[in-house]
Amino acid sequence: MKKGGKLGRLELLSWINEMTESDYPRIEALSDGIAYCQLIDLLHPKTVALIKLNFYPRSEDDNYKNLKVLEDAMIKLRSKRTIDTAKLSRSKFPDNMDFLQWLYQYWLQNKDSVEERYPAYAKRIEAYKKQKKIPNDKTNFEVHMSSHLIPNDPDFDVSERLSPDLNQQRKNQLKDLVLSLEQELTNQVSNYKLLQEDIQQVEEERNFYFQKLRQIEIVCGESEDPVCAQLIDIISATPDEFLKAN
Repeated sequence: MKKGGKLGRLELLSWINEMTESDYPRIEALSDGIAYCQLIDLLHPKTVALIKLNFYPRSEDDNYKNLKVLEDAMIKLRSKRTIDTAKLSRSKFPDNMDFLQWLYQYWLQNKDSVEERYPAYAKRIEAYKKQKKIPNDKTNFEVHMSSHLIPNDPDFDVSERLSPDLNQQRKNQLKDLVLSLEQELTNQVSNYKLLQEDIQQVEEERNFYFQKLRQIEIVCGESEDPVCAQLIDIISATPDEFLKAN
C-alpha cells in the first residue's frame, strides 16, 4: 500500500474493505455510506451514530439517510470537508471515488491515534442488535444485512464473529445462487437444443428444395422449349441478377 499520493481504484477498494472488514465489490457500492461511517468511527470513536445506519439499504433514499449520519459526524468534528450526500447517494463512480481518495488521505493523517484493531463487523452486529432490541447475550437471531457487509476474507475468523443464524443465512444465499445458476444453465441448454433442432429442420428443407430445383434444371436442360430456357436463366442467375430482373 502506498504511503501517500493517490491510489488506484482497486487499491482503494482493497484498503476500505480491509479497514471495515467488508467485501464491497465496486466503488459505487460504497454509496450506502456504511464503510465511510465506520472509517470515521475507527478514527474518532463514538462520533458516529452507527445505531442509525440502515445495514440493508435498498434505495437511493436509504443511502442518503446513511450518509446524513456521516455528515452529522463530520459536523461534530468541525471538518472542512463538505459531504455532498445527494451526489454520493446516487452510486456514481466519480463522486464516490473522489470522496474515497479524500478519506484515504484523512486516514493517513489521523491513523497514528488509533491504538487497537477496529472490530468493524462486531460494531455492525452491536449496532444491529441495539436497533432490533436484541439482548447482547443472545446469539441465535435473524440478521438482515447486505452481503458485502459480511466479511469474505479467508483469514477472517468467521466462527467468532458470525451468529449461527447469520452463518446459515449466508449459506442459504449461496445455495439460492447455485440453484439459480443451475436453472439458468438448464434453460440455456434447453434453448440450445431447440435452436439445433430448428437449424436441422431448415437444413432439411433447404436440401429438399435444392433437389427439386436441381431436377427441374436437368429436365429443362434437355429441352429446347423457350420456357425451359427462361427457367434455366432464373435458376442460374446470381442474387444481383435475380434482383435486377424483379
